[in-house]
Amino acid sequence: MIGIMALDEIISVFEEGICGAGAGPVNPPLGHVCGDAVIALMCLLQDGSTEQSVARALRDRRLGFSFDPETAMVAMNIVARKATQICNGPVTEALIMSSTPMVTKALHARAARSYDDLMAGRSVAEIVRAMDEERQLLVEARGSEFLSKVKGTNIKVHFTRIGKGARRSSKMAARWLAFDPALDAEVTVGDETIHMEGIINAVIPEVAQGIGKERAPFLTALAPIASELLLAGNVIMNVTIPAVVAAAMGKMTASDAASEAQSAGLISAGIPGTKAKAEAAALVAVESMAL
Repeated sequence: MIGIMALDEIISVFEEGICGAGAGPVNPPLGHVCGDAVIALMCLLQDGSTEQSVARALRDRRLGFSFDPETAMVAMNIVARKATQICNGPVTEALIMSSTPMVTKALHARAARSYDDLMAGRSVAEIVRAMDEERQLLVEARGSEFLSKVKGTNIKVHFTRIGKGARRSSKMAARWLAFDPALDAEVTVGDETIHMEGIINAVIPEVAQGIGKERAPFLTALAPIASELLLAGNVIMNVTIPAVVAAAMGKMTASDAASEAQSAGLISAGIPGTKAKAEAAALVAVESMAL
């Protein structure tokens, strides 16, 4: 499965796949950075190119058209650093050099905001929810703008409900957004706006069977934006940073802070593993503050 995803994302470097994964504006997990790696490799083969020039070009590209530029750059950094554990080289160096400034800025901004909000009496859950709501609105706004340019018509997507457990009653479906999302959305294509409820569990199956097939263009418009949000668990800084800061300040234990942050991070904690990562980071922060 991971190999197929990686291949799909490598192929997405071609213009025809601009709305797909990898080199496109959407940032799905696992192999998503492969598209950027291929672009970096091809750029480095050009006469006169350097790791620094390629790094700047990659950064400008991501900042210019990604649905969520911070997520794109942080994800690029994570995967590139993992790649160095196997084999380092000019491609990974360019990716790390490109993404590190954005990673530093993103982490600092969230840490400072979390500290100020905690000092003002806000809870970890409130902070995480606010960050995730802003993440949703950013993806919707930038995604709608990008798709409008690509399609040559006005496109606007806003999810009026993002929830869990649309079809299944299992504990996994009830706990993690990505496994069984319940989505409602208001979608505009051109001059027409419609509201769709139960997109994953009702609308898509109906349209696939030819029922209400006039909704198909609206599904096509919202799909890349939905994909970005449903696979947002590849970057969990909206969950980890508030938990880390709360634990470092002595407001909560590392375990309690991580649990509260995970529960509140509907979008960023859409797949399993968030609490463990947040708690591990929070424990390091607590130990650092004790020195």
